[in-house]
Amino acid sequence: MPSRAHSLVLATALNRLFTDELADGEFDFLEGKVFAIEVRDAPVCCRITLRRDRFSASSRDKADATVSATVHDFLLLMAQQEDPDTLFFQRRLLISGETDLGLEVKNLLDAVDPEQLPAVVRELLPRAVDFSQKLLQLLSTRSK
Repeated sequence: MPSRAHSLVLATALNRLFTDELADGEFDFLEGKVFAIEVRDAPVCCRITLRRDRFSASSRDKADATVSATVHDFLLLMAQQEDPDTLFFQRRLLISGETDLGLEVKNLLDAVDPEQLPAVVRELLPRAVDFSQKLLQLLSTRSK
């Protein structure tokens, strides 16, 4: 799937998750900035910006800040099984570009309340984390 499509899906999801916060101006710091969320072990990089109080996909190739992690670590974050600060200090969650903006994006990831997620996502998330963990263990034993 092209990067633009991933970005559109993420922007739509963020707009739905943060309707109240967007209306209250909590993300105004992102106005005109481009941040990227990059999945290091998959060909996925979403570039998002804020325009007129709405998240949207950015067409700019260069992001002002990038937050990157593996699929597994992003799943752990979403399931709130790992703290972003822990992953950051273990160098599993990386921030590049404008550090202040990257930290704000990291805090954005931490602010997602699992109860805000659609029921189907809440139901599937623990299974995805479990599957990801088992896959990592399998790959680890095969590489030895």
